[in-house]
Amino acid sequence: MELQHRLREAGLYDGPMNGRYNEDVEWGVGQYQQARELWSDGWGVYGPETRQWLESETAGR
Repeated sequence: MELQHRLREAGLYDGPMNGRYNEDVEWGVGQYQQARELWSDGWGVYGPETRQWLESETAGR
């Protein structure tokens, strides 16, 4: 759910806060990566680089 909160804070997710990594979460992660040109994790994959960037820019709650 923390990822969903962070994506919502970034304006990239408006779905339910249920802790599921579904298509909407994947799309939000991919859009975040694309906007910041983060390619090492793979599009839509919440890997180390994407996580580091997202956590540095959001509060998570």
